[in-house]
Amino acid sequence: AHMRDLSGRRYWEQDDGPAPEFVVLFVPGESFLADALRSDTTLLQDAMEKRVLLASPVNLLALLWSVARGWQEARVSEHAREIAELGEELYDRVGTVLGHVDRTGRGLAAAVRAYNDLVGSVDGRLLVTMRKFPDLGAGSGDLVAANEVEALPRRVQAEELSTDSPADSPPDAIADPDTGNGA
Repeated sequence: AHMRDLSGRRYWEQDDGPAPEFVVLFVPGESFLADALRSDTTLLQDAMEKRVLLASPVNLLALLWSVARGWQEARVSEHAREIAELGEELYDRVGTVLGHVDRTGRGLAAAVRAYNDLVGSVDGRLLVTMRKFPDLGAGSGDLVAANEVEALPRRVQAEELSTDSPADSPPDAIADPDTGNGA
């Protein structure tokens, strides 16, 4: 009768999350279970059909250990899945940041080239004309010369982190700020 009551509860059909499709009927002594199985040879078969697991103390401990181990592995698996998702998200974000780094480096390089073109124009054309004014009595004081900027931003070197193929970037277009050598 107790086995029938337990089976009728159908815990595995409740919406509390996944549950094993059986219930455990604890028998508090090994000898009690052995005697019951000897006196009723259909007891074990009836229990299995009703999804009731007859458990003596030793069997219950083994079952509980197995369940605990399963929960532990489920937690590890969930953590591994979360780590994989975070890794994928991080990889995508690193790619975005590297794109920004590359565009910023190109912008700095273009700004330095534009500045150096400006300095060349000032030295080669503007100051030549400006130097004639003092000879004609107009203007006074020394003109301050502008110097070229020689250092350019470094490019990301690692091939797998580069956003461009090597053919897309001019050779030595970006120098190492420490040595002045091309990347």
